[in-house]
Amino acid sequence: MKRILCVVLLSGALIVVFFAFNKENATASATKVAGSLNPPVWEQSISKERAARVKRGDTMALPGKELLRLLPNCIASYQPSGTSGSSLISLMGSKYRVAEQTYKKDKKTLKVSITDYNGAYTLYNVATATFASGVAIDNNEQIVRPIALPSKEAKGWETFDKQSNKATVFVGIGERFLITIEATDQPNPQDLEKIVEGLDLGVFSGK
Repeated sequence: MKRILCVVLLSGALIVVFFAFNKENATASATKVAGSLNPPVWEQSISKERAARVKRGDTMALPGKELLRLLPNCIASYQPSGTSGSSLISLMGSKYRVAEQTYKKDKKTLKVSITDYNGAYTLYNVATATFASGVAIDNNEQIVRPIALPSKEAKGWETFDKQSNKATVFVGIGERFLITIEATDQPNPQDLEKIVEGLDLGVFSGK
């Protein structure tokens, strides 16, 4: 029951990961999530950042090459492994783009994905819905909780599986981008938190 509760609480934040790797089922899954939400959650008032982008005609996700440039060249002591890639996903009448890169250090793996929801605000609201809940869980199996970030524009959420030592951090920034960082072989979640604190979130400012 505890694990089920955790999954339910994180369904919003994890929806972007599910979309990225299960594109064939993405539309049906998102429709199901949408139907479970009350209108006030979906029809939030437009933020200053969003309003400014709309005013200047910036309503589309960044092109693939530009989004890929926002991925770090290296992160902490992790180095890129394999090639990076980006995908443009159409869903429920909206389009968003995902850029991904895997990094390695010895046997440890770090995966970073950046999703640009510009013009797909409804989907961004769903993906980050759990951020504002304030719910924290810490039991024998896992840790689920919000985290503080140095940038005022960013909001963070983390999960840590105590059985597999897998840590995941979600960072929403500028009410547009969702950064997902997954790490294996982490002895404690604080290690990934330090890695996230070292990210240059300033590159997302003004976008």
